[in-house]
Amino acid sequence: MERIDEIILELLTSERVNFNEMLKKLNVSRRTLYYDITKINERIQDVGEVIKVENDLLLTGDYHQIEIKFKSKNGFDYEQYLSYENRKSQILIDIIKGLKPTKMSISKKMLLSETTITQTIKHIKDDLTSDHLEIYFEDGYKIKGDEIKIRELYLINNRINNSSIEISDEVKKFNIMSNLQLTDYSLLVLSDYVKFINFRISNNNFASSKSLYKSSAMFKHFKNIATLLNICPVEEQKYLSAYVSSLSSLNEFVNETEIINKVDTLLYEVEQKLLIFFKDKEECKRSLTRHLFSSYNRIKYQFPIINPLMNEIKIKYPSLFRLTKSIFKESNSLEDLEDIRDEEIAFIVSYIGAYIERDSLEILKKKRILIVCPNGITVTKTLQYQLEKHFPQLHIVDSLPLSKLKTINRNDYDWIISTVEIGDTQNVIMVNPILKNSDLSTISKNIFHDLPGNTQLSIDELITIYGKYGEIRDIDGLKNELYKKVFNKKNHKGGSKMLSELLTKDKIKIVDNCEDWQSAIKEAANVLLEKGEIEDSYVNAMIQSLVDHGPYIVLDDYLALAHARPEDGVNELSMSLLKINKGFDLLGKEVKLLIVLAASDNEKHIKALSSLTDLFMDKTNIDIILNTSDIDVIFELIKKYS
Repeated sequence: MERIDEIILELLTSERVNFNEMLKKLNVSRRTLYYDITKINERIQDVGEVIKVENDLLLTGDYHQIEIKFKSKNGFDYEQYLSYENRKSQILIDIIKGLKPTKMSISKKMLLSETTITQTIKHIKDDLTSDHLEIYFEDGYKIKGDEIKIRELYLINNRINNSSIEISDEVKKFNIMSNLQLTDYSLLVLSDYVKFINFRISNNNFASSKSLYKSSAMFKHFKNIATLLNICPVEEQKYLSAYVSSLSSLNEFVNETEIINKVDTLLYEVEQKLLIFFKDKEECKRSLTRHLFSSYNRIKYQFPIINPLMNEIKIKYPSLFRLTKSIFKESNSLEDLEDIRDEEIAFIVSYIGAYIERDSLEILKKKRILIVCPNGITVTKTLQYQLEKHFPQLHIVDSLPLSKLKTINRNDYDWIISTVEIGDTQNVIMVNPILKNSDLSTISKNIFHDLPGNTQLSIDELITIYGKYGEIRDIDGLKNELYKKVFNKKNHKGGSKMLSELLTKDKIKIVDNCEDWQSAIKEAANVLLEKGEIEDSYVNAMIQSLVDHGPYIVLDDYLALAHARPEDGVNELSMSLLKINKGFDLLGKEVKLLIVLAASDNEKHIKALSSLTDLFMDKTNIDIILNTSDIDVIFELIKKYS
């Protein structure tokens, strides 16, 4: 490092430096130091200045711009730590690894001022309070709290670099003895994590006894787990066995039939709760089965995963996200996955949302894309979501790990988009897992021959640009606002309506009784017929569906939601509510509130349906409706949840 660079770094990290101490540190004359200060001021003249106050050197001006000028000159990746998330990850990893970093050491490592580091550490402390973890200073920063939560932090924030980590001999032997056939990436990850766990155990930090990991003792590899640990408490063996089962392997850890049954349950619940009908249910089922096959044990044992698109998916599919999450919480058949993390739900929602949108689009002649990644289904799904967002004119025929590429017929796709080089294969486009603008441009030029409108900046690229020219005080808040602006603009289709726009006062009716359940459905649907929003065929289809399948439309005590398929006679998205004071028998179930929903497609009704679900989840609201004879009271309640 040049001498003047060393001076700037010292001023950036310390803000105020004693002149005589700097002379001693650099071993130069006063004249030379003054000359260096002049050179520094020439370099940063438009953004700052070094001044001498009494016997101290002070740096004045825009610290952020000074940092950029200094770091860009020296080839330092100054963008790396502009992001709070990147600073947070590096600081947490250094703390968890026991490196005992200080504000000064962090400041010099990141080439940021101690003021910035102080603010960052305060932010990190705030972030960790919800998990009851505490960062404290004792000869350097340390962390304390629940050991499992600390390990989760490590898994989330540790960045595996293939060039800096080697597969350990112990992991190689374990893989062979257990006949796991772990992928190379899994072997690298396991080597790193075993080293970390042994470090934590050596400092008396043990995994707590949790029944969650009890079943991991049943895996065949469990008998060899002790070969990876320096100290072998049974609970640690169970924990590590569970972790191994979550890694990508050519030998699967889960029962295929069990996964297929869970996917069948999930799709059935989605269709029932969201009132949608997949046109190509088998294709959706295959995609979800493949995803759950690779992620099941990770979800079951609650190991964390980074989903960089989670917030984006939550904003794009808010109602679908909430309803899917409720399915996992409430379904008895999915009870072993009821504590599924939001990141995992977002992956699943991206599948379902993509199929819902696909069913709603006019079928065009599209380029068929096969997505290939080396490290399993999670990366491929992240990439698939981005491609479908940026290029809706593509048809993603499949997404799979590199090991499965040989099983695909060349005639089944037009292009491969991959995150790794693939030899001896034509029509391959190599991209980053998180698409950059250059990737979008490459795809556009190769597949669409550079059609206009296909190149756009990602939210993260915009954030990086903003960060170059000013301090971002709330990066999460800024991201969310940008996501909302982007998706409100891109996804406004003019058809989605709020609950209060569908269940208007003129579509709410109160009667004393109905002769039978068929009469009740006809009475409830009559207002929609009169307005021309449905045809008689739709009423007949609702009745026939109950004859064929029984009282499946009864959602709760006294509450039923009648519906049929859009193609059965829906002219316009619509809804009505009929309250029957004395109730009626619906094939063995008593009903007093009957809602008719006529969905025109698989998308536009989901927002209103989500609001309706929220309304009736509170049993107090059902009681209010049952005990009132005033339509205004019912409508005010509906408006409250719209």
